[in-house]
Amino acid sequence: MLLTLIPRHLLESPIPLFVLTIFTAFAAISIGLELEYFMVFYSTFSLGYSILFIFRSLFKPNFNLFNQTTLTAVGLFATGIFGIGYLQQIPTLMMIGPIIPVIYTLFYIFRHNIPSASAPNINKAAYSKQDDEITRIHVTPATNDALAITKPNISTDVAPQILTASEAGVSSWMDGKWFVHKLIATYQDTNSVGNVYFAQYGMWVGKTRELFFRYGFPEFDIKKTDWFILTRSYEHKFLREAREFDEIIIRIRVASFNRKFVT
Repeated sequence: MLLTLIPRHLLESPIPLFVLTIFTAFAAISIGLELEYFMVFYSTFSLGYSILFIFRSLFKPNFNLFNQTTLTAVGLFATGIFGIGYLQQIPTLMMIGPIIPVIYTLFYIFRHNIPSASAPNINKAAYSKQDDEITRIHVTPATNDALAITKPNISTDVAPQILTASEAGVSSWMDGKWFVHKLIATYQDTNSVGNVYFAQYGMWVGKTRELFFRYGFPEFDIKKTDWFILTRSYEHKFLREAREFDEIIIRIRVASFNRKFVT
């Protein structure tokens, strides 16, 4: 309520934050806070995020596969370890604290940056030479927990544009308990400034959910079934907005189930 009385341009300006920083520094000096109180947060909690953003900036801008909750928990855990070491005068714990988020983030990047063994090898295994010239991709259940990608029969009077399997940019597979659907955003998904419409994320979640359902129930017939597929809620972990031709990966798994409902 009080924020509505403050001009918006002042809230968006860095000046209030700068003034608050100066006030905090003078307050810390007056009560005798040590330098470690300022360093601990940046040397523990922020390390994981820093490594992740450096990796995205220099190597893979489209890398969005990280768990915000887990990364925050690891950062807080590292801060706690450092704090215990500082308060109890245990230098070993003070050294271990900053190492924890570094090891976790590097391991997470390394593990998710390597293609999953369950992902179909599109160029070599999933396609023959004829199937490499496709207009769209049709997925059906296959062995080895993967989805076989086959060429559908399409009748059209318009000569289709020939795309290779990798250029088509759509695939689905099982990664352990996770059903993974990968696609590439196009101009049709974006607004006038090139960012993907927010509602499009919900559509992608719905599409992946239906593909997952089809994978689990290959004989499903919507005209005869008593099943209902509903989206009760979904969470979009915002890091940055997707843009045209960004690689989009949606992951869905069964969280819980009983005799009547699957979540």
